[in-house]
Amino acid sequence: MRASKQRSLAVFATLVLVLFARQSIAVSIDFESGTLLTEIGNSFAANGVIFRNFELPDDSTGPVFNNAAGDKVAAGLSRDPTTNFAVAAVFDMPLQSISVDVLGPASQKVIMTAFDINGNVVATKTSAASPGANVIFDNLRVANADDIIVVRWETDSQIVGTAGIDNPTFVFAPVVLSAFV
Repeated sequence: MRASKQRSLAVFATLVLVLFARQSIAVSIDFESGTLLTEIGNSFAANGVIFRNFELPDDSTGPVFNNAAGDKVAAGLSRDPTTNFAVAAVFDMPLQSISVDVLGPASQKVIMTAFDINGNVVATKTSAASPGANVIFDNLRVANADDIIVVRWETDSQIVGTAGIDNPTFVFAPVVLSAFV
């Protein structure tokens, strides 16, 4: 009888841990708080994300707060002459979904590529062509992809134009804790 009660307690404790595991919560970022043309970097680390240059390890070349259509947006303005303009977000835990408003130079498309922790492409989304510069014109989203850890935004003509993003909203993949007492 005692062994049966211990097993019941262990099952109950496991269920309690699973029920109180981290829930999927949407996190939204608004770039309005940033100072024009300063690096974004780890300004949103408390939200579980840092912004950086996708191709260069030097954070001083990462995306900056920029103005567009009356809003502050994230834009990749610095780069090495041999690399592409790109905005990248690195998350501290895997995502299950992300959506973001995009802007780019006239007639260019914005490409959003999501990667897992091993650098494998998880998903790619491409916007419509931009109707003009400094206009938020599309929303790109990836859902039901539990392994996203890095997301990159670039235009289809990266050497000429830079992608901008605004209002990213992301949901971390739920963390299920299981332990036996």
